[in-house]
Amino acid sequence: MERNGLKANHVTYTALINGFMKQGNVEQALALKDEMASYGIKLNFITYSALVSGLCRASDFDKVKCLFDEMSQLGMAPNVQMYNNLIDGYCRQSNRDKAYELLAEMKQRKVLPTAYTFSLMINIFCQRGELHHANSILQEMAFWGVKPNVVIYTTLIKGFIQGDKPEGAVNIFEEMKDSEVSPDVFFYNSLIHGLCKAKQTERAAAYLDGMKARGLKPDLFTYSAFIDAYGKEGKMKVACKYFSEMSSYGIAANDVIYTSLIDGYLNEGNVLEALTTFKLTLDQGVLPGLQGCSVLINGLLKNGKLQDALWVFSELKYHGLVADVYIYTSLISSTCKQGDMALAFLFLDEMCRNGVEPTVVTYNALINGLQFC
Repeated sequence: MERNGLKANHVTYTALINGFMKQGNVEQALALKDEMASYGIKLNFITYSALVSGLCRASDFDKVKCLFDEMSQLGMAPNVQMYNNLIDGYCRQSNRDKAYELLAEMKQRKVLPTAYTFSLMINIFCQRGELHHANSILQEMAFWGVKPNVVIYTTLIKGFIQGDKPEGAVNIFEEMKDSEVSPDVFFYNSLIHGLCKAKQTERAAAYLDGMKARGLKPDLFTYSAFIDAYGKEGKMKVACKYFSEMSSYGIAANDVIYTSLIDGYLNEGNVLEALTTFKLTLDQGVLPGLQGCSVLINGLLKNGKLQDALWVFSELKYHGLVADVYIYTSLISSTCKQGDMALAFLFLDEMCRNGVEPTVVTYNALINGLQFC
């Protein structure tokens, strides 16, 4: 820059370094840093912040540590944002140990972590299923005098739910109440879905009541938990009650909801209602996805409703969906059992033309069908 007759200062260099780092051009940014030093222009805190942020995005953590040492030699200390960037980088690589080391280093350098710092740590422990470590970080927040926020509590709730520990999730909710942090819709949804998954629907319903009492409005995700859970239990009257309540709030059902209803009716053995629900989805302009169609086709075939299954299959194709190997195999198996080998081989030909690879189960169905011809 100086060679081209342009007089630059640390502001100009910092802006360029920041720009190159955002472009991912780390090499050019570091070259500018060296150029600054060669012209006797001192790097300031903002320059180092731009370098640290860019290197963390590039996952070049060793260079970040070198910059930290360099800053210390110049009498500058990395701030919490720099540590957060580095901890975030290690967390994205699931490097729990390095992230923990940095938290200890912050303690040593008397850099006060923020709620975001702890949330990064808690998130990585929850992802790895190390819930006891996540809880210990929560306790450490109290030592630092940092108050957990709703995002941190929601992360913990999701961690316990994914770890199939609904009791732990409930305990987190109680702890959250004691800390006077107000749960939001996303928090309640995480807890309700976990309890419904654990077949604790009555308990989940109590939290739904609590959610409403706080003036929070349940959404599509909330109701999908109850409809799916009660459908799997074969309690379609209760599932339909939640569906009606959802509709009364003006919340339109999506393909996931309709698939849960169809699956629920089939679990109950009510093929007619399952088919009626599918027709309703078409009237509403919502086609259940491939999974929904697969559930219905398989259910109809198991109940000997081949013609109805073929109609659903035709609707699937009409709406631009390509059947998967499970749908084709179910249709081939059913037509073989009915002795219609010509139709079975038409399905085989069609699935191959659509790039769907037959399985051993597909071929076994055809072989068994040919044996009885």
